[in-house]
Amino acid sequence: MTERDFTSEIARSIPWLAQATGAPAFYLKIPDAGSPGAANRFTAVKFFDAVLWHGGRTLALEAKLSKGPSLSFDALREVQEDALLAVEAAGGRGFILVNFRVTFSAKEAKRRGVARLIAAFAVPITAWVASRQEACRASLPLTWFEEHAIALPRIRLADGQAGYDLRALLGTGGQPFRPPSDNSSSATLTQNRIELPQPVSERTPPDVG
Repeated sequence: MTERDFTSEIARSIPWLAQATGAPAFYLKIPDAGSPGAANRFTAVKFFDAVLWHGGRTLALEAKLSKGPSLSFDALREVQEDALLAVEAAGGRGFILVNFRVTFSAKEAKRRGVARLIAAFAVPITAWVASRQEACRASLPLTWFEEHAIALPRIRLADGQAGYDLRALLGTGGQPFRPPSDNSSSATLTQNRIELPQPVSERTPPDVG
């Protein structure tokens, strides 16, 4: 499972979102800027992964994948953070979508009652920045997402593939994250103009998708 696979699951969920809300939804996946490791001063900067339009709302989305019990703040580049904030300043919404696919230690599995977790969350960019500025750590733990982020329930789409209920991004749903019980797990699988910031050349964080 890669970040690209996660963004594909998000893209597949857009028709379901339109049907569930009764309003058109348009989704644009922004192409990757060159091949990994080939970035240079002539390479176009990819500010975020996708843009979603729905009911007059403009949402900029940046997807991240974590196979551990936390997500590093370095996963989001400074230029990406600035771009998502620029979308907010222009009247849109900027979100980081995080997909956790975690196999727990025996101790944690016993405490949670599950050995493995697949869960997705949305974090408003303003909440991410506030947490980064306040945190005395280099990453946000899974428990932070469970307590503070917007849970995106995993659903089964009409074609049988997995997707996510994105209505919470629109302010029309979303509840605090609750791990599904054994009985419910199968059912749960159930033109604003935006001026984007210039790339920050002084900082060279690791490549992200």
